[in-house]
Amino acid sequence: MNSIEERRFWSKVDKSDEDGCWVWTAAKNAHGYGLFRWQEKSSLATRVLWEHTFGPISDGLYVCHHCDNPSCVRLDHLYMGTQLSNIGDCVARGRISKGEHRPASKLTEENVREIRKLYASGMSKHKLAAQFGVARKTILDCLSRKNWKGVE
Repeated sequence: MNSIEERRFWSKVDKSDEDGCWVWTAAKNAHGYGLFRWQEKSSLATRVLWEHTFGPISDGLYVCHHCDNPSCVRLDHLYMGTQLSNIGDCVARGRISKGEHRPASKLTEENVREIRKLYASGMSKHKLAAQFGVARKTILDCLSRKNWKGVE
């Protein structure tokens, strides 16, 4: 970034919380990440800042947040990571919903226990799917523990 672009970048950042996040106040994508027009394209503000400060970002690497705030552009809140390490961080911090907490989930943990109990007593997968209003594949994944692994 040249000095004009740098001034334009920082004019879109709220640094009022000295110890907290520096929040991007301009355009954001659907996930809340800041967008900055740079080198004739719209780029993630965190990537622009990282590349301006440290140089090009290698393929397969992402600028991740320690603070869990997608609109934060404070450098000491950012780190490089892979998609896999970023997903692992999301899971470890409880930011990825699973099981009955997923918005699209049709089953609860109680349902899963009941499905396994009924199947063990002889009820067919087809009847289970009909009773619980889910696809037969959902029942198969539940019984094989492909899904709902943590439910006993």
